[in-house]
Amino acid sequence: MSNSPSNATPRPRPTPTARLLRLALGGATAIFLLWVLGHVLLLVFASILLAVALHGGTAPMSRLTGWPHFLCLGLIVVSVLAVLGGAVYFGGSRLAEQSSQLWDQLLTTAATGAEWLRQYEWGRAVVDGNTAEDIAENGGQLLRGVGSVVVSLVGVMAGLLIAMVAALYFAISPQLYIDGFLRLLPKARRHRAAEILAAIGQSLRYWLLAQG
Repeated sequence: MSNSPSNATPRPRPTPTARLLRLALGGATAIFLLWVLGHVLLLVFASILLAVALHGGTAPMSRLTGWPHFLCLGLIVVSVLAVLGGAVYFGGSRLAEQSSQLWDQLLTTAATGAEWLRQYEWGRAVVDGNTAEDIAENGGQLLRGVGSVVVSLVGVMAGLLIAMVAALYFAISPQLYIDGFLRLLPKARRHRAAEILAAIGQSLRYWLLAQG
């Protein structure tokens, strides 16, 4: 004898305490993931933002010229890289020259200050028996500090490069990645999620236009 729906045992509703525990557990898990994967999530967001910017320029260009989407995207990427390369080429050499001059001036000032302090007994105690050459050699410690800063800058540049490459992939075929994300959701939620993603993309495009 089959059980009718009226004879089925109703599913108990979770108590307020159980709902509160689930909420607390979900919040703690989200905070933990943000803490562990914070840099990854930041790179993903930066990639999406760059992809929206690239797609926002590619789509109107393709509509106006009738050229393929891939060709328009390639032209925009090449133009952006040319502008950035020119800025680095013309501004980077001047910055390096000014940095070298500043370093030489710092060493000269340190040596001059040490010689001036040696004219007085209290100054010799401050210098602690070091000569001007010794003080100049101690600049190596400062160089090591500068080296750590350079390593950090290299890490930042590597992150930017990863974000740019990922953004390029997103911009080439954005619908492919959107469909892949939607497949992770239940079928009943996909239509609504697609509408939300479209609204987010539109808002990001308007935000980028406002920033420009």
